[in-house]
This record gives sequence, C-alpha cells and structure tokens, in this order.
Amino acid sequence: MRPESGIQEISGIGPAKASAFARMGIQTVRDLLFHLPRGYEDRGNIRTLREGCDGVPSSFLLTVGAAPKTARIRKGMSITKVRVFDDSGVVEAVFFNQDFLKNVFRVGDVYRFTGRLVRNKSVYQLVSPKYEPVREDLPLPDLYPVYPLTEGITTGVLRKATETAVRDALPHLADYLPEDIRRKYKLPTLQTAIKRLHAPGDMSEVRSSLRRLAFDDLFLFALGMAMSKAKGAEAVAPAIPPTDEKRFLSLLPYELTGAQSRACREILSDM
Repeated sequence: MRPESGIQEISGIGPAKASAFARMGIQTVRDLLFHLPRGYEDRGNIRTLREGCDGVPSSFLLTVGAAPKTARIRKGMSITKVRVFDDSGVVEAVFFNQDFLKNVFRVGDVYRFTGRLVRNKSVYQLVSPKYEPVREDLPLPDLYPVYPLTEGITTGVLRKATETAVRDALPHLADYLPEDIRRKYKLPTLQTAIKRLHAPGDMSEVRSSLRRLAFDDLFLFALGMAMSKAKGAEAVAPAIPPTDEKRFLSLLPYELTGAQSRACREILSDM
C-alpha cells in the first residue's frame, strides 16, 4: 500500500465508508495519515475508587468481582451491570444495549476503566465507561487520540484504518525536508512525526511532532516565495520597437497638455 493509494485499499473500507471518509476530505491513504487528532485523552493517570469519588473523569484498574447481569428495562433498552473493585472499594460498571458484554467480563479479570464515578442512591457507578483488558504482554498506552469524525465513521473504524495506514503506507511517505535543515533545527523525520501524532508515548512527542509540521508549513511557504521571486527576477519583458505616436495622437478629439505629452514620452522611453 502506498500513500497515494485510494482509501478503499484499506481492508474493511467499502464504498459506503469511503463516501463517509470523503465527506471529511479523506480520499487517499495520505489524506488519512494527515487526518490528525484534535486532542488526546489521558488514561495513564490511574486513581483508586476512593480518590475518584470527586466526580472527575479518571481511569481505574479494577477487577471483575461477579458475573455480569443483563436485564431488559423497556422495549429497545437493556442494561448490563458488572461488579468491579479495587483495594479501596466496590462499584458497578453500567452499560446500555451492550448485551454481548455478559460474555466479555469474567470474574478475576482486570480491566482499565475510564469514566466518571456517579452516585446512584447508596452506590457509586461507572456509567458507560471505556474499558480495556490489562495484560502483561500488551502494555496499554497512556494517551488516546481523539479524532474529528462524521456520520458513518466511528472512532473504532477510524483508529483501525489509521493503524493500517501507519503500518503499511507510512514507511513509503517521502520526507521533503532536507536532512541538514532537519538536523539543524532538531526536528523529527516526517514519518516519525506522523506516527507519534497518531500513537504518542507522551505529550513531549506530540509537541515535537506538531513543531515539525508547523516548520514544514513555514518552510514550504518561504520556499514558494523565494522561487516566485527568482522567477520574476529572471523574466525579461518583450522589447517594444520604436513607433510614431503621432498617428495615435491624431485620433484623439483633443490636444494633449504639456504634462500629458511628457508622461507619454516617459512611458515610451521606459518601454
């Protein structure tokens, strides 16, 4: 896959999704690579349940304490509750219309939940939190990119497509910035900057990558201005051969003033 490939070259993107991507100005894989996050969600600041009682959106490492229970609360609406805990307390994680979760959460498994603790009568709940299984062989990233979306394109679809583009097409993206300039200003390569913006290790990587793209904008603008100036300096105006202006002046219904005559002579001399 190359950056210039159409967006439908990515597995899972058919005509309908391609049309939705086009509404965001994304028609090629390169467009997708440069569809950058509008912000980042920090899930690395882990708090205990006791600390999270202040209602601030937080992340928690919680163990599943009981099998999920799903109930139908009205037509077209179901609720799934799962009891989870850490050393400081116990809460209910609550999900709506996600019956499949009864087969996801198993007693003893540890998840990172991200959301806001809310008090419901005598218990605290995590309502519709984000959840990720904690595995020793697969560390969870701290920062999650938040992308601009459109109807028909979910966060999951966009992230999966972006991961494919970064893996398969980004290595073929040419870096147009001369290496000596890049080294002089201590800038990352274009490939590194794009990869870090989509999957940053920390905010310092985000800042350095944004600095690289901002530098590119200014560099290309300055380069374009310099080329335009050089092209103008090299241009030679066509020579105008000597001509007798009396014929033209004789067609005028009035006589030129002295000032007008001098202006005409200066113009002819310049040409």
